[in-house]
Amino acid sequence: MFGKIIGLTLGFTLILGVKMGIRYNKAESDVFESQNQAWPTSFKDNFKKSCETEFKSSIKKRRRTPSQNQLNKIDAISKSYCGCITDDIEARQIIPTKFNPMKENEKQFAKRVIAPAINDFIKSKNGKKTIKFCMDRAI
Repeated sequence: MFGKIIGLTLGFTLILGVKMGIRYNKAESDVFESQNQAWPTSFKDNFKKSCETEFKSSIKKRRRTPSQNQLNKIDAISKSYCGCITDDIEARQIIPTKFNPMKENEKQFAKRVIAPAINDFIKSKNGKKTIKFCMDRAI
């Protein structure tokens, strides 16, 4: 009797473990494949919005209390620049848009995968060309 209970428990645990392993591998495959897919609208909007926020804050740090006219110009330039950068990064397919929820949450994934990929791109020759092109176009 006791042997049957242990056998059933081990069998159930083994089946559950195999099932979790399959789910984990499927999620990892989805993450890898998402790099080659078009960005979902929400992902693209969030990416662009975070770019605009960073862009505006970096400019505002350099200026002392900008006037409303200057704020409007900063806003227009950031929207144009970040739209250009977002489109270029999406076209280059350098970042995945999905994460594996069994491994980490979205913020952890962004820190571990997306931020380093973006930083590497920005430091690269193509990244510097893109930044210059988008900034010239925005101004």
